[in-house]
Amino acid sequence: MVVNLSPAVADELSLEGAWAGVAIIAVNPGCVADRIGFAPGDIILSVDGHKIATVADLKAALGHGAAPWTISFRREGQVDTVRIR
Repeated sequence: MVVNLSPAVADELSLEGAWAGVAIIAVNPGCVADRIGFAPGDIILSVDGHKIATVADLKAALGHGAAPWTISFRREGQVDTVRIR
C-alpha cells in the first residue's frame, strides 16, 4: 500500500526532513513487494529513471507494460535500486 507523502505521513512513519513523493505504508506478507524486500517507510523515488512524485505517477509508470522495472527508493537516508523482472 502506498500513499502520497505529506507532513502527517512523514510524522507517522518517523521520517525526518522535508519529504515529498510516494511512501510505502504497508506490505502484505508474501506479496511481490515483500519478496523484493520493500518495507513500510520506504520512499519510491523513480521507476525506470522517471521521477515519482505521486501515487498517480507510480501507477502510470508501472501500468505502461510488464516488468522489468528499475525502481529507486530511499530507506533511512540511503538510496537503493532494485530491478524487478
